[in-house]
Amino acid sequence: MASFEAGGRFTKTGKKSVVRIHFLDNEFKTIAIDETTSAADVCQMVADKIGVAESIHFALFESITHKTGRREDRCLDGSEFPAQVMLQWAAGSRTAKWVFKRKIFLESKMVSKDPMTNHLLYIQAVDNIINGTYPCDIETAIKLAAVQMQVNFGDHKRHTHQVGFLLPRLVEYLPPYHLTQDNTKLCQSILEQHALLTADAPTVADSASWKALYLQEAQQIPVYGCRFFLAKQTQFKKLPANVLIGVNAQGLHILRADSKARVVCWSFRDLQRWGTKPGISVFFQTKSRSYAAEGPIYEFSTSEAHRIQELLNIYVMAMLEEISPMLCGPPAPETHQIELRFDSYDHDSAVKIQAAVRGYLLRTLLDRAERTLAAIFIQSIWRGHSTRKHVTPVASRRA
Repeated sequence: MASFEAGGRFTKTGKKSVVRIHFLDNEFKTIAIDETTSAADVCQMVADKIGVAESIHFALFESITHKTGRREDRCLDGSEFPAQVMLQWAAGSRTAKWVFKRKIFLESKMVSKDPMTNHLLYIQAVDNIINGTYPCDIETAIKLAAVQMQVNFGDHKRHTHQVGFLLPRLVEYLPPYHLTQDNTKLCQSILEQHALLTADAPTVADSASWKALYLQEAQQIPVYGCRFFLAKQTQFKKLPANVLIGVNAQGLHILRADSKARVVCWSFRDLQRWGTKPGISVFFQTKSRSYAAEGPIYEFSTSEAHRIQELLNIYVMAMLEEISPMLCGPPAPETHQIELRFDSYDHDSAVKIQAAVRGYLLRTLLDRAERTLAAIFIQSIWRGHSTRKHVTPVASRRA
């Protein structure tokens, strides 16, 4: 059995090595792995160890902190081998560790009935709020900080919870861009909100209820659930040169890299297609208002082009799989076809299916005839002229 070294690395003294898997509340669990242990195996072991019932959308992240303080998180594919990745971790210029957290956030799974899942979602939301990943206005930040205080310290105690109590801890409750040289007024605002929480609550709520409230408030932030990627562009004057590309269940978000102000957002319904080009670029084509014309193509230079494309694909497939059995039958085992069933007059169902399958089918079907059929089918859904049943091949489902 192996032992730890600083920075999360391990020394191998036998067939197995012990590694730490961290969580975003500074807790961790240890597990034993070898060269054949995949990231998916690690996630399952962690889920079993902590008792999380809904682990399907969680993943193992390689979290690297540079000397400048900048943190870089990379989501491992389930088939990657953490032991091989750890051999590449460089010493001196950065520290690296493994983090277990949520990789995608679907609208139907924002809050869970499983307490452990909700706890993991809560600590991830807190981390993303206070480190500035999810930019929010000062009113929202103060309200969230008050709920966080309620989770950590319970009901407001007038003689204990004063400015001197909160001031040394303020960096744990507010993002850095809201902090000033004199944070006394910020502390007072948070404490006032904290006092109002229990004053407005007729019954005593437990910690899990307050965590759920925090999640509900955080989910109002438009970029909640986003993973961001640095990119550059010189194509459009209306867009800044340096941007952050964010991907979540709502679609694609373009933010200013410096201020994190949101510039534009395209829902999956707005996106015609996306992909990567040779070199280090990713492109997105948005839909045109006219069926006779194609929408504009936006191209961005980034070293993470394939990760952006992969994350978009993951969201599309997750949304497609989430469509209820009333709308989507399982793929046939021999033909690998998927049957989509819906009322052609049910506009919401049509839009949901069209948004989920449009880009993915058109990019993954290689045969021209299949591609044409898929295009006709998707357009028929969009225009509301589809038959009650239609079967289309899905290349991605083939064995």
